[in-house]
Amino acid sequence: MGENEHPDKRLKKNVFWLSVTSLFTDIHSEMIMPLLPFFLVDRFHAGPALIGFMEGIADGFSSILKAFFGWVSDRYQQRKRFVLWGYVLAWISKCGIPFAGSGQTVVVLRVTDRIGKGIRTSPRDALLAESAVRTERGHAFGFHRTFDTAGAIIGSGLAFILALGGMQYETIFMLAAVPGFFALVSLIRKVVEPKPSPSDSVHKRFRMPRLNRTLLWLFIVTNLFFFFRLNYGFILLILRERFSVDATYIPLFYLGYNVIYAISALPLGMLSDRMDNRLLILFILFIFCLSYMLAFLPGRALIFAFLLMFFYAVGTAGIETVPRALVGKETERHERGTLLGFYHGSTGFLFFLGNTLLGGVWEKFGLYRMLTFSTLAIGICIGVGFVLYVFSPSLQS
Repeated sequence: MGENEHPDKRLKKNVFWLSVTSLFTDIHSEMIMPLLPFFLVDRFHAGPALIGFMEGIADGFSSILKAFFGWVSDRYQQRKRFVLWGYVLAWISKCGIPFAGSGQTVVVLRVTDRIGKGIRTSPRDALLAESAVRTERGHAFGFHRTFDTAGAIIGSGLAFILALGGMQYETIFMLAAVPGFFALVSLIRKVVEPKPSPSDSVHKRFRMPRLNRTLLWLFIVTNLFFFFRLNYGFILLILRERFSVDATYIPLFYLGYNVIYAISALPLGMLSDRMDNRLLILFILFIFCLSYMLAFLPGRALIFAFLLMFFYAVGTAGIETVPRALVGKETERHERGTLLGFYHGSTGFLFFLGNTLLGGVWEKFGLYRMLTFSTLAIGICIGVGFVLYVFSPSLQS
């Protein structure tokens, strides 16, 4: 790809300032989200059905909008405008939560927050890719994911400390708006819009760009994987049910998960700049299998629980870094937002559907059968990915 091989210094700084924006935004979010279910239950006597509906509909809207706004940012050859709209909408909605008068209002605000995420994610990832040379895009995405997760660590830690000190939910949520405001300031003042190349062609109609063999491989393997991947909530339930981890220690595991994620994301991103990304992705899927297989070991030793969480965190850091970088490397600027949007949209939608299925399998057939089903399915996914890798070599960009 010839484009953007020598971005100017201001453009290179985008990677840092977009990462700072994500750091402050995640501090804002994570000071609220760990406490939000308890806020709904304690203030409005909400039940599991309302909380489940809130997260399901929020993720559904977010997945659809990631695909659409990726294309829109390509259509108008602008990234920063849509990134800013998404962050502003999310900040306003989260600022409204402490003033909500009913559980239904909280649901609307939470869905609006996820709509903001859906608007900004694909244009932001395209902007990240365009702010680094092709051979450093894995580094850029890993750097961004590290800052993003560092914000989650700081935010959840602050929420835990403030709640432990007896501070009211509403007060914590209002204080959380301060780092969220800093995120907007850093985005508005420091992030610059890349200039489109005169050769950039624009698809005025909403359509899927053609995929080269590398991207076709990526879409097949990652979509299969996300359908059978367990979400973080399932992992916490496995820790409790399989290893008898007391609820008191769950925040410790959550903190450990985020620390391992933050440490792993940057090295994995840098590694993706130095080796075939498809082999790296297959290795990441194997790490997930290894994580799940630890639940089958006899006994309830806590070391197995920590190892399960360790491998799950490393795998998550990899699967949320390397594929994004690969899309950024294998696409031209005029279609990058669209393809990132389709990637986020398809994997997010299948992740939601798959976890609905896996939850039903767990309830009907039990934990071990669900884990066996998920682990074998991901193993088959690795096999399919390897066969396609061997018999369908990459097109050279």
